[in-house]
Amino acid sequence: VQVAKGEIQMATLRLTDGSAALAISLPLVQSSGDQFSHTVTAIVRQNRFVKTFSDSDIITSFMVDRRGKLLAHPDATRVAAGESVAHLDIVKELLTGKANNKQMRYSDGEWKLGAFRVVGFAGLGIISEVPEAKALETSDRVKFRSMLLAVIILCVSFFLGYAYSTSITAPIRSLVMAAGQISEGDFKVNLAVKGND
Repeated sequence: VQVAKGEIQMATLRLTDGSAALAISLPLVQSSGDQFSHTVTAIVRQNRFVKTFSDSDIITSFMVDRRGKLLAHPDATRVAAGESVAHLDIVKELLTGKANNKQMRYSDGEWKLGAFRVVGFAGLGIISEVPEAKALETSDRVKFRSMLLAVIILCVSFFLGYAYSTSITAPIRSLVMAAGQISEGDFKVNLAVKGND
């Protein structure tokens, strides 16, 4: 097998037991020009390094090659099937080569927040993604609690304002009623003085 340009080549394999493996070929002996006639190839079972890409509660991480084909994923059946994720916007951005790392929002049926990093050899890229709804779940809870607290504070403020205004207006109303009784000729009005003012 001749490897062009002396680059490290990676591919996924299905082993005889049905498990997935990653073949890594390193150019070793250069024959002519930029062609290599001999390579060293290592075959690594995917379960050896899949823990690195294991699914957490929120984040899914996976590795793709320079064509957008899955090389490592928490779902090993997707790797064994040779699935390509080149259609995802974040993978398209990675494959353009304009940036070696980036964060972005994209959709693959549901909105996700993702980040990628170019590994630096063989055109590999690591992508981590999280559903936007899950990522913003905590901030939505904080927003709800803040609104609830604002409503409670508003209600307490209204109640305290009402109670304070009543404490001021009640004596004035008593004074107005007493003045009305006096104007009608009733001089037996007795106002109880509750303060020194």
